[in-house]
Amino acid sequence: NFVMWTKVKSDGTTTTNPWWVPDCGLNNTVCTGNVSGGTATLDTEKQEYQRWLSKLTAANVNVGPQ
Repeated sequence: NFVMWTKVKSDGTTTTNPWWVPDCGLNNTVCTGNVSGGTATLDTEKQEYQRWLSKLTAANVNVGPQ
């Protein structure tokens, strides 16, 4: 897994914790090999969203009511 997890505190500073994955280890899942992507930003979130949309298009998957 490629993980980016960033919390913006009330004072505007950020903290990262890419290894916080709440369901990791449940139902015999393996929680190893994760890679930290660093600090998540609005730009990286937008890029990931576009990557996800591209993957859906490539797989001919439609999301939402049909």
